[in-house]
Amino acid sequence: MFNLFKELDNGEIIKPITQEKIDLVESKYNIKLPTGYINFLKTQNGGYINYNTIPEWEDKITLDFISGIQGSEYDTLEKSDYYIKEWNLPQKLLLLSGDGHWWVCLDYRKMNERGEPKISYLDSEYKIDTVISDSFKDFIDKLKK
Repeated sequence: MFNLFKELDNGEIIKPITQEKIDLVESKYNIKLPTGYINFLKTQNGGYINYNTIPEWEDKITLDFISGIQGSEYDTLEKSDYYIKEWNLPQKLLLLSGDGHWWVCLDYRKMNERGEPKISYLDSEYKIDTVISDSFKDFIDKLKK
């Protein structure tokens, strides 16, 4: 796998997620996190990324980070409830990245054939709500510098 994550200024990395924390988030939201996202978290629990655009969406989406879960130094999936309420977003989303005006999310409204959430892009200014990837793994594989 390519070097997705940027190093922190102090040279440290964010620790991988534990199964206990994965289980807590899945229980809290009554969902199953996608395998690709869990594998991603087992490398590092979110953070700033080197590969931050999707070629077909580069004029709309430039990601700074991808959220980890519970206990990360960055925005986490558990802040999704707050942002969904603040920005009047649909329910059944777990926000991976965004700035309030736009979001990339695990979209539990739209599931793939493996029963995992698709990845959607929502933009409140332009009224966009669309699937950009069939799975988290496909989403990560699309990212370019």
